[in-house]
Amino acid sequence: MTLSSPCHPTVSKYNLAFTKFQLIFRSRFAIIGLVCCGLASSLTYLKILESGDLRTQVPQFLFYFFILSPFYLGASYISNRVGSPRLLFVILLFAFVFRILLLFSAPSLSDDIYRYAWEGYLQTRGINPYLYAPNAPELVPYRNDIWPFVNNQEVAAIYPPFCQFVNALTYLIFRSILGFKIVFLILDGIVIWAILKLLKLRSDNRCNIIFYAWNPLVIVEIAGSGHSDTLAIGLILWSAVLCLSHRPIKSVLLLAGAILSKLYPLLIVPLFLRRIQYRHWLWLPAALLLGYLPYLKASQGLFSALFFYKEKWRFNGFLFQAMERTLSSEVAVEQLVVVVILILIIVSLTKLDDLLQQLYWVTGGILLLVPTLFPWYLVWIIPFLCFFPNPAWMLFSFTSAISYYVLTDWWTLGIWRQNHFFLALEYYPFLGLLLFTWTKNLLLKGTKKN
Repeated sequence: MTLSSPCHPTVSKYNLAFTKFQLIFRSRFAIIGLVCCGLASSLTYLKILESGDLRTQVPQFLFYFFILSPFYLGASYISNRVGSPRLLFVILLFAFVFRILLLFSAPSLSDDIYRYAWEGYLQTRGINPYLYAPNAPELVPYRNDIWPFVNNQEVAAIYPPFCQFVNALTYLIFRSILGFKIVFLILDGIVIWAILKLLKLRSDNRCNIIFYAWNPLVIVEIAGSGHSDTLAIGLILWSAVLCLSHRPIKSVLLLAGAILSKLYPLLIVPLFLRRIQYRHWLWLPAALLLGYLPYLKASQGLFSALFFYKEKWRFNGFLFQAMERTLSSEVAVEQLVVVVILILIIVSLTKLDDLLQQLYWVTGGILLLVPTLFPWYLVWIIPFLCFFPNPAWMLFSFTSAISYYVLTDWWTLGIWRQNHFFLALEYYPFLGLLLFTWTKNLLLKGTKKN
């Protein structure tokens, strides 16, 4: 047997050594590339921090925000292709750095955090936040330095009870806006932990956490603006972890907590039904009743703000607006949206076996059909990109920031004015890429069957 034979032991050792060298080189190249993307992103977040009040700097903010896109996409590509403990450490380290940089920025793109703080403050004074709107004469003696920044002062509390409990506890401990941002960042860390747990359960590449951990929209909306969405998102994801780990009662209780944080998770309850025995679902109404019990004195006021929001707020809902122009009836559009969502839930239950895929499809469908879609609502879909990396939703997490153009007129002229050109610029690339991706996957699936 000659030396050139592939069976020769020397050649086998050479091939093994070369393969090992390739793996080491590939891993080190990946880490170097990731560090470069992380450093460039850190400098960009620093520029956003230095911009100050972003309400008056919307074009500048969008410029820096879009600069982040190639670093995010490049780092995501590397992490998706190469997975290692070292790479995961680098991903989580920079995810922490990005959030710390924006933690100390003023929450200027949205003032929701002041509403959280105000309602938390009221509860520490023994006042039910569902009883009175912030501008109610009964609350004049309680007005503090937070009150002038509270939005929609003619409307009482809209956020459900568990969210109110977290607001009260946070205000009691920190008594500052920074404290609220710290709490929501801790909850953001719990979301990341849940995603890592789910990736491990599925035997997926844990470095795919980068699709959430480095997503600029998540970082800007949670660390920058201090939105509380991580509370409900974390509860849903951990409910999924416990459901898939066969701990049904804890899963149901966490799902109840998610509903008590944002009402939207009510729509995903059917996705858990067949995975959990019916006797365990008795805990759901019990937990919901217990959550609302301390606030029942408000009676109809518990949902008055929600109805106000439903009737008055219309913003950035592209498909809803398109259907409204076609049908010329808002009631008909609302009924159609309900029917489509119910069909989507049924199709997800009958055609898909994967719980996370079901959650991904239903969440995406709801986001596409709602009449109001603020950029931070997309934080709900981004965790699922760690399991189903979809370039269209990644693109939308960037283009959705275009909707902040309304702040220019709002803060200078007091006019909330939508522009159809910007709406098209935000949605057309996303919907086009979404259709292309869906068609491509459908064709590939058909080819495999043949």
